[in-house]
Amino acid sequence: MNPRSRVIENGRGDSAPGRPAWPAEAVIPRRLLAWWLVLTVGLLLVMAALVPHLAHWSGNYSEPVRAQVIESRLDQGNGWLAPLAARAVFSYRYVHQGQVFAGSAYRASGGQTEAVRRFLPGAMITVYIDPARPECALVQPGLSRPEAVRILLGLALLVVASVRLSLDARENGA
Repeated sequence: MNPRSRVIENGRGDSAPGRPAWPAEAVIPRRLLAWWLVLTVGLLLVMAALVPHLAHWSGNYSEPVRAQVIESRLDQGNGWLAPLAARAVFSYRYVHQGQVFAGSAYRASGGQTEAVRRFLPGAMITVYIDPARPECALVQPGLSRPEAVRILLGLALLVVASVRLSLDARENGA
C-alpha cells in the first residue's frame, strides 16, 4: 500500500483503501460557515453605511447658514440605457462672513436624487457648514434613518455571530 494513502471506512463500516481520510476537525461544519457568513454580512452592512461618511468624518457641520438652491434637476441619459444613466444635479450657494460659496453636497452619503425631489431651484434652504472650513457644507449632516438601521442591524449580526463563533470554538476546544 502507498504510504501516502490511508485506509478509510466506507458506508458499510468496513475499511477500504481510497482517498486519504481527513481528520474530523479539518471538516468545517456548515453551521460554522453559516455563522461566518452572518459575520461577513454584518460587517458589510456596517461598512456600506459608514464608508461614504469618511470624507466628512472630521467635519464639524454645526453652523446653520441660509442658502439658495441654484440647480435642482434630473439629467436624463442618452440612448437605450437612458433610465440607468439619469443623474441628479443639485447645487446651492450661500454667504458666510461676506464670502459667497457654492456647494452641492446633500448628505455625506450622497442623496442628490432626494434633494432634487425635495427642493426646487430658487428655494431657500438651511445648510450646515464647518466653521473651520466654510467651503464645506451639507444640507443634511449626520446619518440618515436607513443608514442608522443598517448600522444597527450590522452590529447586531456581528455580535450574534461573534458570540456564536466563540461558543463553537470553546466547545471544540480551539
